[in-house]
Amino acid sequence: MTVNFANGGEQKYSSNIVSISHFTDATRNIELQSNSAYIAIEFDFTKLAADTSIVLWGYSPMAFQNSYHAGWYAEVGEPSSSNYTRYYEAAHYVSPHDNAQANGNYQTLYWSGCWDSTATGLNASGTRRVRLGWQTRDGSNQRPGQRLNPDQQSARTRERTTQITVMEVYGNINRFT
Repeated sequence: MTVNFANGGEQKYSSNIVSISHFTDATRNIELQSNSAYIAIEFDFTKLAADTSIVLWGYSPMAFQNSYHAGWYAEVGEPSSSNYTRYYEAAHYVSPHDNAQANGNYQTLYWSGCWDSTATGLNASGTRRVRLGWQTRDGSNQRPGQRLNPDQQSARTRERTTQITVMEVYGNINRFT
C-alpha cells in the first residue's frame, strides 16, 4: 500500500485490490453422486470493473474416500451463459486411504487460482459465478468422496464447511498492494 498526502495533507491510499468477497457454504453433508461431470458447489459474486482479474482461494472439507481420480476443477464465468474459464490446476485434493470411515478420516480440497481479466466470461463487470466441480478424464462415473461439508458424521467431530475468498484486482495478479 502506498500513501499519498495530496490535497492539503489528506491521507489517500493506493491499492490494486478492487474488492474482496467471502463465501461460506451453509449447506451441510452435501451428498456427492457418481457422475462423469458434476458441479458440487456454486455461488455468485459481483465483479465491479471489466478490466480486473480474479484471484480465488479457499478449501472444502470432505468425508469418506471413493475415487482418487475424479478431476476437481474451479471455474468462473457468466451465470446466464456457458462462458466460463475452467482450471483443473485450481484444485488440489488428496484423498484419504481406502475404506476410510467417518470417525476422523476427513480430507481437505484446496482451491487456489488466478483468472486474467481477458479470460472467457470475465471481460465485463456484473454478476459472476464460481462453480466447483469435477469431470473425469475418461468419462466414467466417479465421485471423489461421499460428502462435502461433513457434519456430525461421528459423535466426536464437529461440523465443517467450505470457505472461499474471491479477490478482484487491477493489473498484476502476482503482487497485491
